Amino acid sequence: MRKSIPIITSCVWLLAATIGYAQNAAPKVVINEFSYYHPLGNRMDFIELLNNDTTPVNLEDLNIFLIDGPGSTYNLLQPPVLTGTIEPGGYFVIGAPNGVANADITPFSETQDNIKRDTGSIALVHLGFGPLDAVGYGDEFTGGFEGSAISEYDSIPGANSFSRLPNGADSDDNSNDFELVCMTPGKENVIVSVCGFDNELKINEIQLSGDSVKAEIYNPSDSAAYVDNYKVGYTVDALAGYTYKNLSGVIAGNGYQIVAISDEYVNESHFELLRPTNSSNPVDAVIDNFTVGIVLTDIPTPEGNIPVPEADASDELNWSRIPNGEDTDNNAADFEFVCASLGSENINTTDCTNSIDEVASLETVVYPNPSNGVITVQFQDELKEGQLRVVNNLGQTVWLQPVNGVDRIVINSIWESGVYFVSVIMPDGGETRPTKLFVR
Repeated sequence: MRKSIPIITSCVWLLAATIGYAQNAAPKVVINEFSYYHPLGNRMDFIELLNNDTTPVNLEDLNIFLIDGPGSTYNLLQPPVLTGTIEPGGYFVIGAPNGVANADITPFSETQDNIKRDTGSIALVHLGFGPLDAVGYGDEFTGGFEGSAISEYDSIPGANSFSRLPNGADSDDNSNDFELVCMTPGKENVIVSVCGFDNELKINEIQLSGDSVKAEIYNPSDSAAYVDNYKVGYTVDALAGYTYKNLSGVIAGNGYQIVAISDEYVNESHFELLRPTNSSNPVDAVIDNFTVGIVLTDIPTPEGNIPVPEADASDELNWSRIPNGEDTDNNAADFEFVCASLGSENINTTDCTNSIDEVASLETVVYPNPSNGVITVQFQDELKEGQLRVVNNLGQTVWLQPVNGVDRIVINSIWESGVYFVSVIMPDGGETRPTKLFVR
């Protein structure tokens, strides 16, 4: 089994021999996933480390060399940039600001190459034990690698990355261990057949008030969606053309982005949510649409229209998906004319003075977060009546508890590790915006 390590790491070995190290065995930390190309640019570059060991590993003991040519360091990550710990079985993601989700530190540039493209290598070195892992790609003689370097190129459109499959597997042969699959920074590597742009984003709420037209875009998945180059098209007459407004940045998992469309209210309107299919040569694809009041043949309405001229100018009522995010491809069935809730979960009520104010005041704070299963749920104000609900990542209710006249609740339960959502169900059926809870 061939194993080549960059010459520059010999300096680290000399330092290690000088300072010594208390552990008896080298920690089992591997470079689990990385990407140097993404349609959204350099800010999506990232490296994910995985701790395959049974004890925490201090990041201050590690250096990461990004190599371009024999003994040539293209980039170097070391303390104080590398700081903190990786828990057993845990991940540590290095990225850029406004980049991939779940980044633990963001030292990478948003505009310049962080990881050498097409040909290079990444070496993970421990100050006490020397090289722990090395991944080479392209020309295997440019730096560190194990076995044979990866021969593929991370240069196809979409959100792809080089990932160890099975997750964390290390046979000391890069070409055998890594595959180009959908990126999963901070999560287990899996094979997914289709990745890239998010087709699940929804037009979740439309405001048609007297002086403001807005669209709320909702991300129903738990992972962040990168929405640069997405846009909302709006028209009252397709023959006269569409107005387009761009989305930008990231919509967090189960999060929202509000797009201001126009300052002129028209109760016959058509909206389309479009995504690019290729960043270098964008071809827009409609992934959702909403139509109210229009029956003209020049505007396609694949999900039907809401013909009732009920959407008159209102500062309190908006067209909203009920339940929140629900999409049966039938606008008339999916949308109700209810109290405005831009930027938060839609609530099926027209009593806007009491219900919305009451729910808004019930914003919950959950701590500690992450948790081992014992949590405190703190309400902004005393909750007079309702039910506290915790839902797992599959949408299953794992905890339901009546709440009366308290401002906090302590839950002591044993849940599996994962992501949960904490919310309050009101007596009228409305529900507060869920708070995300991580259980170790």
